[in-house]
Amino acid sequence: MPQDNWKAIFENQVKLREELIERVKKGKSNLKFNRPYLIVSDIASQFYSEAKLELDYIFGKIKTEAQKEGTKLHERMAEDAEAITFKELVEKIPKVEEMVIVETPFLMKSQDDIIVGKPDVIVFKRGIPIFLFEYKFSKYSTTFPNQKVQAQIYCQILKELGYNTDLLCYGIIIAPRDMTKKSNEVKNIPREVLQRIDLSSLIQEQELELQFDQISVFLYKFDSNKAKQDLKWALEYWQGKREVKLSELLYECERHEHKEKCGITYSIIQDLVERFSENIISIYGIGSFFDRKLPDDWIKNDIDIICIVKSIDKIPKLQDWTDVRRLDYKKGRYTANVFFNSLEGLKQKEVYEKESWANYKWALLDFMIPQNSVILYGKLLFDELPELDSIPYDYEDLLRRAFYHLDTCFRPKNVEASMNKFTKGVFKFAFLICVYFDEFFKYTSIFDITSKINELVKDEKIDAYLYETILTCAKYRRGIQFSEEFSALRNKFIIYCFFSLFEGKLWKKYDWEEIIQFCHTTYNGLNSLEDIARREVNLYNLRKSKE
Repeated sequence: MPQDNWKAIFENQVKLREELIERVKKGKSNLKFNRPYLIVSDIASQFYSEAKLELDYIFGKIKTEAQKEGTKLHERMAEDAEAITFKELVEKIPKVEEMVIVETPFLMKSQDDIIVGKPDVIVFKRGIPIFLFEYKFSKYSTTFPNQKVQAQIYCQILKELGYNTDLLCYGIIIAPRDMTKKSNEVKNIPREVLQRIDLSSLIQEQELELQFDQISVFLYKFDSNKAKQDLKWALEYWQGKREVKLSELLYECERHEHKEKCGITYSIIQDLVERFSENIISIYGIGSFFDRKLPDDWIKNDIDIICIVKSIDKIPKLQDWTDVRRLDYKKGRYTANVFFNSLEGLKQKEVYEKESWANYKWALLDFMIPQNSVILYGKLLFDELPELDSIPYDYEDLLRRAFYHLDTCFRPKNVEASMNKFTKGVFKFAFLICVYFDEFFKYTSIFDITSKINELVKDEKIDAYLYETILTCAKYRRGIQFSEEFSALRNKFIIYCFFSLFEGKLWKKYDWEEIIQFCHTTYNGLNSLEDIARREVNLYNLRKSKE
């Protein structure tokens, strides 16, 4: 490599890092799970089990003790390395006879997607990479396809950067997990390989196996065509051009840490695909069941799934009195509701309101802000939906929905069901407050709503009562009972909502008759809320008469 080629490599990496930062700031990506960039280890995982990778992204990955120990061992491999800046590193590589670099991140672009990789060890000779090593701590003494794919893509990144990879070989170093106390032995393996191997013979033979006591080393010649082929196949998944096979997902559910939750989810998707496959565009999971920001002990028994179809008319009605299409599933302690929307309905508010009971902009937030939902099947809809900022929030419609849940919490004979509906009403009213004070707020997660309400309290835009009530409801959703009698808590909050309107603290000042009329005309009448409003106006007038 020419001595001054390092400048082009450095500038390329700086440019890609700046672009990556911009993509992260943007917070929106056309890649699955809203990934602004892809890491090589995830791509490699697709060659082990793409289904497991998908389930980990949807339901959360739980690190095993073996994986945690492997991470520690990798850290020990780099303990003695000299830290220098990235610019100093790439400038120095072509100027020295031999250079070994460890745990250094490199970036490349493939089909406009940014790929980030951090190889364990790369050995350069006079500016040319000749060996790339990956450490694997395993109970097995052989390699697997995903390990080779990972190393091959690291090699491809070096080639894309402009390094001469004609002589490049990669090695998979496999050491037993119990070598924690012998990390120096593992660390020295690359040096021992260099001393033992004739590079020209390895290039000719394409692959070779070496043994160093308990450590196995598998050496291979870098194959750029194979790396590009593997990368192309992997990217088709991230770009939404193909699905993981449902059969593989259902099989992996049985072995996954969240097997109960993912098992029911994908059995529903399988049923939907079998019944409506030609009509389905996308299937999304929304709500707390799919919200990875919520704590692990959050009670998630309700599953909300939205199925986007080409034609809503091809979906049978659940009830004759409405055009809303819905399917319900009951499996064990889980209740799942699948709502159907047409793509045309998501594009046009008038059509949507005939197909759905939900708020139009709230629905768009779920599909266009990736943090609010998870894609379970089909393609992403980012580029096909209206611009969010062009659609104003309908505050009164959001208020109706919050009041509806507060009113229905009087109806069930089951106290627990009443409490659940109450918490839902509180969260929906809190969302209304968030978007009223910040029209650019776009998150439907309870975690984000709570954080925003806390921020509004600190900015003295609202008092602390709403925040305290949200925390009370959040504790209930985590299995902690209300600290005060439920009926008193419920009435206090409803009266708080009424006085927020009556005192003109929101978008307009409502007099008591307007509040009563609002309750009376919303849906089929919010009778319980109307009764409370009438009682409060009498109490208010009584207080005023005594002043």
